[in-house]
Amino acid sequence: MQNHEFNLHSSRIYGSFLVAMLLGSAIIVLTLPLAIWLRTLILSALIVYGALVFNRHVLLRASDSIIRLCRLDRERWQLTTRAGAVDANLRGDSTVTAFVSVLRFEDVSGKRLLPCIIFRDSMTADKYRQLISNIRAG
Repeated sequence: MQNHEFNLHSSRIYGSFLVAMLLGSAIIVLTLPLAIWLRTLILSALIVYGALVFNRHVLLRASDSIIRLCRLDRERWQLTTRAGAVDANLRGDSTVTAFVSVLRFEDVSGKRLLPCIIFRDSMTADKYRQLISNIRAG
């Protein structure tokens, strides 16, 4: 029987993208015609915000970060976060590509949407291919 469990780890692609966006934002702030103290203040806020986002979302340390996916049956998935596990259904408006997958889950009560962005380097290449085939087989 096929293993339908997918463990996620931090993505270097996502981390690189976030760092590039933060560096671009810092360059824009530095070129603005503002007083030096105001530029320093905005740049400091940008650095703190970037560190928080990197820690929570790239390193998957937020309580709502999905760290494991497990397919229970044809429709239901179990999403494991740092806070616990929740059963959910994969929505039809999810997008799956060879580079990144944007999965949109809805908890079984239908009250909460749970988005999950998975870059291909968040798991081994074989596991990512298996995930894609699992989702497409739907």
